[in-house]
Amino acid sequence: MLQRKIDTCLQDYYKKSRNALLITGARQIGKTYSIRKFGESYKSFVEINFVEMPEAAAVIKSAKNGTASKKSRNDGLRCANHQELW
Repeated sequence: MLQRKIDTCLQDYYKKSRNALLITGARQIGKTYSIRKFGESYKSFVEINFVEMPEAAAVIKSAKNGTASKKSRNDGLRCANHQELW
């Protein structure tokens, strides 16, 4: 398996926080693969793919606008190259 920088970033993030994390980036670089491999180390995890489930975006938008019952705090993740991963 190819070791990606995102793999280390995911491990570091979840050592510090259990908040949700939104991963974005260019196509075909291994985001989904890395997330799913990382999730295998847990008893359960939730993956929401906005490309495959565009209706899920409405739920997130309502939470962002404060119309959901509970707002959540977003913590950005900075990797070695100082790009924010959300």
